[in-house]
Amino acid sequence: MSARLARDVVGPGAWRDYYSFAIERNPRDAVVSLYYWKYKDLP
Repeated sequence: MSARLARDVVGPGAWRDYYSFAIERNPRDAVVSLYYWKYKDLP
């Protein structure tokens, strides 16, 4: 769910009261994961 959609669901008042944070994934791990998800069904 995008942040914009979440804000619309909870309302602007609650959205301002929330604490937000982000976690950035190791780029190499992300590429490996994407590769395995993309090609997981190939023989």
